[in-house]
Amino acid sequence: MAIADPQIPPLTRKITVVFTDIVASSLFFKTYGNLAGRRMLEEHNKMLIPIIKEHSGLVVKTVGDSIMAYFLNPAEAIKSAIKMQKRLSQFNLTQGEDHKIRIRIAVHCGDGLIEKEDIFGDVVNVAAKILPLAESDTICVSEEVRLIIGNGLPLRYEEVSLGHDVEAPVRKVYRVSWEDDVDLLPVTNIIILVNPVPFLGEKAFGKKWPFFLQAVYSYLNEGATETRILENKMILSCYDNLPESLSRLLDLLVTLRSKYLIETPLESLPLQIILHKDTTNCKDDSFVGDLSIGWENLKPDVAYLTKPAYDSWLENRPGDCDFKLVPYGKNIYRVETDGAGLIEDRVLFPHREIMALGNRRECFYCGSRRHHLSACPSKNLQLPARALTQIGYLSLDRVSRCFSRAFNNPEQYNEGLANLKESDLQSISEKNEAQIAYHAFFDLMEIYQLRFVRRVWRAEATGWNRFLGAESGQKEEGGTLWLAMDCLRVGQLEKAEHFLKAGEDKSGRDYRLYMLKGFLHLEKENYYEALYQFERARELSNNPLQRIYTLFLIARIHEILEDYGKAEELINSIIFLEPQCAEAHYRKVALLTKMGLYDSAMSRLKNIILQQKEFFLCALIDPQLLSMQRILEPLLAGMLEESRLSATEAVQRAETAVNILDDWLEKEEEAYKENRALVDKIRQLMAQSSYLGYTEAEDIARSLASRCRQVLINMRAGLHKIILLYGHQIKGYELYWKAYPLKGLFKVVEPRLQQIREKLNYAAALARRDEASLFKRARTLVDEMASELKEMLSIVHKMELIENLFRNLRRFGKRVLILEAVVLILGIAVYPVILFYVNRLYPVFEWNTFDDLWQHQKGVLFIGGIAGFLTAVALTFKDIWRS
Repeated sequence: MAIADPQIPPLTRKITVVFTDIVASSLFFKTYGNLAGRRMLEEHNKMLIPIIKEHSGLVVKTVGDSIMAYFLNPAEAIKSAIKMQKRLSQFNLTQGEDHKIRIRIAVHCGDGLIEKEDIFGDVVNVAAKILPLAESDTICVSEEVRLIIGNGLPLRYEEVSLGHDVEAPVRKVYRVSWEDDVDLLPVTNIIILVNPVPFLGEKAFGKKWPFFLQAVYSYLNEGATETRILENKMILSCYDNLPESLSRLLDLLVTLRSKYLIETPLESLPLQIILHKDTTNCKDDSFVGDLSIGWENLKPDVAYLTKPAYDSWLENRPGDCDFKLVPYGKNIYRVETDGAGLIEDRVLFPHREIMALGNRRECFYCGSRRHHLSACPSKNLQLPARALTQIGYLSLDRVSRCFSRAFNNPEQYNEGLANLKESDLQSISEKNEAQIAYHAFFDLMEIYQLRFVRRVWRAEATGWNRFLGAESGQKEEGGTLWLAMDCLRVGQLEKAEHFLKAGEDKSGRDYRLYMLKGFLHLEKENYYEALYQFERARELSNNPLQRIYTLFLIARIHEILEDYGKAEELINSIIFLEPQCAEAHYRKVALLTKMGLYDSAMSRLKNIILQQKEFFLCALIDPQLLSMQRILEPLLAGMLEESRLSATEAVQRAETAVNILDDWLEKEEEAYKENRALVDKIRQLMAQSSYLGYTEAEDIARSLASRCRQVLINMRAGLHKIILLYGHQIKGYELYWKAYPLKGLFKVVEPRLQQIREKLNYAAALARRDEASLFKRARTLVDEMASELKEMLSIVHKMELIENLFRNLRRFGKRVLILEAVVLILGIAVYPVILFYVNRLYPVFEWNTFDDLWQHQKGVLFIGGIAGFLTAVALTFKDIWRS
């Protein structure tokens, strides 16, 4: 007997389509306006849509004044249509003639295509074509509907003339009439579906498994209108009353637990159970596939309700029930009780039993009892232990589903282990979740497997924790010892032994040689000889990493031989060498569990998980902790709840901090986008409902809250700094203006500076206030001042140019006046004296200049004036060049 896989709903189904249409709605809109028309449509939908849902119909869409819905039960469609007309008739009694709502309804049955929440097919088209044939306050149905209903409802049918100009949608159309006392109550069945989980139950119950299922069948059959076994081996029972059937189901669970679980290693009943309310014929099994509930998501030994059953429960629940219904995924609700009956999440992980089953000696590599050591699937593993971390981010329900699929038929995943790539561990989907879960099981004891030996050999680190944190693959592989290990991996023991003998001459003092000899003897089940070889390897180890690893191997052999005291002693030696070695502490927990020292094991385990959260999943799924499951699971559940509450509190503080900061930020800013991205990531982690998700969400949330506070502090400090900088800049402009000599040329500067100063003072006052809106206003003002100060700087540059121009012109004028005065003095006073003395001293020249002295002086004055002017120009340009 196998678990029934979730069935995919058929693409096409026999459905009954109902169209409604408000008569003269266009006239109403035209007369009373859009607003009144909108209110009328809302009132119409408010009255009619609940009636459709009451009869298990689904409203596909509302288009203007029309409703399109479909039903799986034609009788419920007709009842719904009649009830809609009666409801509107009552409503119209209280309305004026112009405000009455009158509708016409068309009903047709046929094959339709159901896709998500829409329907397609000829059945829809035909129903739409029948609608115009119906008159106000009437219902028209096709001949197919009449034939299916038959005498099931006391109705009268009057054939409607299709006319000659109308394209006939069907052969015949009928107008339906009814008596006022017609029974319109929805006909429903309360259905209990029980799905046996054989891979949990068959081995645990042994020969009692068929009798157990017979007991389930017999108990459900009492008080049921019908009980039968479906083709997929599910047990189906139909009842009339939901509260009574649910109470009976809970009593069944209590009875079965007390009678059967005591004699088995199971902690939970191997049954998946769901209650459903359906209006279809209970003899039609197709609705089981239509539920699409995903049986792999449901925990055994827990009762669930579908959305229709839940809605019915809300309407009819008794006041003294001692349980409650909580959402569980999409359209599924879980039954929880605090009483002695159904205990919420009685078993977090019900698959330890199946993982621990087997009649062989515990495998050295993985701990399984299903296979011989030489056939351990872990020998095919190539990737490091990352699947555990990936699985750890899933909810407990998803983890349970993954392992349920993985260990329902583990043989199908053995060959696939060798083909797993690094990319396969990046994300988990329904396609690979079982394979990754199977990989995660072997990751529990990675340190004892051959793939871990390769990591140790290739490591350059000499300490254990440094080695675990370093990237693998630092050293090249090769040589006879590597070949020997590959032969061990594929089971070629003779070749491995040959390579080891060849390596003795070259590597006689290499600890790796004796390590491989130990694994070779393990493959032959010579445990004591393997112990001796591992001891030799420890003696030849060269650093703490090698020594710790060989101690792990030696301790593991003592554990296999059930010498738990010696194994614990060796693990203590590892802890002495590396106190922070989490793997050693966890292995000690497993040893204490096997020794029955549960209290000590539990306290150590909690400390390990608190220090390294990744060990939460190890503790959850490790079959070696099966014997203390009854006290382990409350611990894990409590830690999960504590983590959830702590994370929720941290997330609330972070979201509060982000919301506060958002008020201070603009949506275009990078900080706003980064914060929102982190909030989305936190919400995704919280939605995973996993221990790793909660703890990581809490870490990110705490960091984000601190970051938001610091960003806000930096923003305000930065704004104050800019305001101070702008204040100094404006002060400089004001001082410059105060000393500016040409104020008449720039009369606009002073009012502009005054305006900027007032704006800056206003911005500074706003920035000091602890209000986001005022801060944003201050930033806006500062941004405006940035452009205004830029314009002011341009004006100042012009002012400087004008001032420099006038300054240089002034210097030029002074120089011209001085030089021209010198020339005038030289030409008028000095030049004649010079000529006189030259003639007296050197009469030989016979310069008769005094006769035309003025002519000579004019020449001197002209040439000297030009020279003085040019000299003034040159000196002025020299000053300009220097400045």
